[in-house]
Amino acid sequence: MTTPDPPRALEIAIVEGRFHDVDRVLAADPDLVDAHLGLQLAFAREDAVHAVLAANPSAATRRIGRRDPIHHLCFSQIHRRDPTTSAMKIRLLDALLDAGADVNATY
Repeated sequence: MTTPDPPRALEIAIVEGRFHDVDRVLAADPDLVDAHLGLQLAFAREDAVHAVLAANPSAATRRIGRRDPIHHLCFSQIHRRDPTTSAMKIRLLDALLDAGADVNATY
């Protein structure tokens, strides 16, 4: 079995709510939360996401790996660690939908 690259390892950990793995990966490279839009959404990084969408609204519909951006946001378990991110996730969902994301997107 191969070990996923650090951004992918971080994606898997945040979706599965394995916060000890999130901490381990981020300890090695704290900037990974901004590696791509999917991680910015998964970590509810509002300013970063809004900057990406302002510069390129079509990013809201462009797949990142196997998933649309909306999936990265919705599958994230960050709200279990930090309940204040729940409201952020709702605002980010609104921003994605305003930029053209499909609430019925599948993968």
